[in-house]
Amino acid sequence: MFLKSLTASVMLLCATLQATEFSNGGFEKKLYKGLPTSWGGKAILKNGEVKPPGSSLDAAEFKEGKQSLKLELSTEDKVIILNTKLGKVVPEKVYEISFWCRISENCRVAIREDHIMSNGKCNSKLFKNFQIINGPTAWKKFSAKVAAKNGDDQLGVSVFIDKGPGSVWLDGFDIQEYEINAGDEVSFRLTPNFYTQNNIFSLPRLAPLMPYLTCANKAQHKFKNPRVILELPEQIQLLSCGYDSTEYKTAEKFNKNGQPYVRYEYTMGVPKSVMRTPDFSKTTFNSVIPLLFTDAVASEKVYKCFIAYKDDTLTCSPSEFGIRITDKIIQTATPKEFSTGIHCGSSVEYNGDPLKKFMMFYKDCGFNNIFLPETLRAGGITEQGMQRDPAPVYDAAREQGLATYLSTNCLINAYMLRYTRATV
Repeated sequence: MFLKSLTASVMLLCATLQATEFSNGGFEKKLYKGLPTSWGGKAILKNGEVKPPGSSLDAAEFKEGKQSLKLELSTEDKVIILNTKLGKVVPEKVYEISFWCRISENCRVAIREDHIMSNGKCNSKLFKNFQIINGPTAWKKFSAKVAAKNGDDQLGVSVFIDKGPGSVWLDGFDIQEYEINAGDEVSFRLTPNFYTQNNIFSLPRLAPLMPYLTCANKAQHKFKNPRVILELPEQIQLLSCGYDSTEYKTAEKFNKNGQPYVRYEYTMGVPKSVMRTPDFSKTTFNSVIPLLFTDAVASEKVYKCFIAYKDDTLTCSPSEFGIRITDKIIQTATPKEFSTGIHCGSSVEYNGDPLKKFMMFYKDCGFNNIFLPETLRAGGITEQGMQRDPAPVYDAAREQGLATYLSTNCLINAYMLRYTRATV
């Protein structure tokens, strides 16, 4: 966590940079006192001393122009820091920052976005790493969307290199205003690695499961009464929309491309979390998590599904994702040396019939015990109103004949099932 320990040092460095337009992202100009033109920086040694970074211009290794910047992290170095101002920005606009990077050995590179005010100082409250790269790695281009905030005059970047020893090459830093088409201000995609491949979610028959639909608020739209609209083939049912979401309009049947569909409209729960990022770089907590169910026949067919954002001032185009219905999960007896539990980073967020269906599915899989984290709670819409309450989760488990136990294990990956080796 070297970044925290160097905050004061980097703030000072940021404040002393000259207010100039970005002109040396490709490192084509000569070094001055060991630093690229328009860049500031230093190396901090493990003994606390400060010196110029071990940098050079490399005409043999580069991706753009005629050369790149090469930085050497020695065994005596704790960290190398570089930073620059990328140029003037318009508050509330979104910008794309891109660059090339190559790393030898085990160096780590962290790139932080700097929001620079009109007085030339960085707003430390907005410090955030948008890229962390662990070496070794060949040349690769990285990019991220960064939203300019109120009070920003310029955007900049700070580069931190630690671990090592080793070498890092940088090239082609660039910033461009992010062009957003009308209707594409807010979009979604299936989060990779959650039973997902090529934006297709595998949904077993008779198994209530949740795809993660990550949100990209590309325009950093300021929401007012945000909702999500899900259009699903009639073979796939929406049981709940999670995250304190409530039904906004009654579900309605309609035809889409000659096929029977059902349209659902729900409020978006915790929109400050779901809509905080202009791209898909954050998952789980930036996702809408619907609970889906099907009793349709399994096949290789991919059902086209759609999710769209809507509020009182903006209606976006639907984002498409696919669902493939797979065979029912085979019932099995749980091995005696294993127990299992629900681990979550937020909460189950389901109550009533959806919660009952989930516990029935859990029991049908052969499990007899369930370990519930101390922070696991039923969805916000319970008999007590918006108060989140763990009692319905325990009650629903016990009604299905499950023995319940309290767990204080670390919570991971928002919501998932996981085998946990029993202690007895």
